[in-house]
Amino acid sequence: MTDKNIAIITLHGMGDAKPGYSDKLKKKLEKKFSTAEWACIHFCEVNYQAVVNQHHQKYFERAKKWMRWLDARRWLLTHIGDAATLETGKYGNQSAYYLTQVQIKQAFEEAYANIGPDGKVIILAQSLGGQVISNYLWDAQQKRNRGKPPNVGIWAREDARASSSKDAFCRGGTVVALVTTGCNIPMFIAGHDAQTIHPISMPREDFVWLNYYDKDDVLGWPLEPLNAAYRSLVKDIRINSGNLLSSWNMMS
Repeated sequence: MTDKNIAIITLHGMGDAKPGYSDKLKKKLEKKFSTAEWACIHFCEVNYQAVVNQHHQKYFERAKKWMRWLDARRWLLTHIGDAATLETGKYGNQSAYYLTQVQIKQAFEEAYANIGPDGKVIILAQSLGGQVISNYLWDAQQKRNRGKPPNVGIWAREDARASSSKDAFCRGGTVVALVTTGCNIPMFIAGHDAQTIHPISMPREDFVWLNYYDKDDVLGWPLEPLNAAYRSLVKDIRINSGNLLSSWNMMS
């Protein structure tokens, strides 16, 4: 029987994230808690980089002899290309969208095994990870909210079993906090009429969404200006990231 009752799940952002990308964060968090407190926390990371970047890398190796400015091209391919890969060709169980959601659900299943059906989940998502987890939770909520499953992603193929505590847990039912940093959700949805944009529903009454952004970070955006629904759900918190050389410019 485990004594753990809280799970922290992390998602990385754009680019070449390696397994263990959250190790430094984990060590810093561990120092903030007593030994007894940390023993109650299950920590795990979602690494969807291999899903979205495996084909990018193969293409780049084939194409690089044809091009110049390779470092800049690699950066664009593995950053902007990640977002494009996830948002196009969503249908089918071999799409990057679907396979990424498989990895997220596996993290929830791992958390469920460690903290049980009533354990609370905190999600920390960087950059593109905010869009990724928002999509996952949105899709997971559709049958509950609209009476039918979504037509893309893992939840299009999963039946909602009302009697299954594990199913409810993996759909985010015990998520108490979502913390996003450098979030770029507006880059995906701000082109739509504000009245047609809908955020995820609150998984529970005590749920909070904190969005940290830097006014100089061109890839990190506030969410409250999207519309009234986001204003009622999300609290934007402006920070100053980077160092003396970068905190005041786009390199922040």
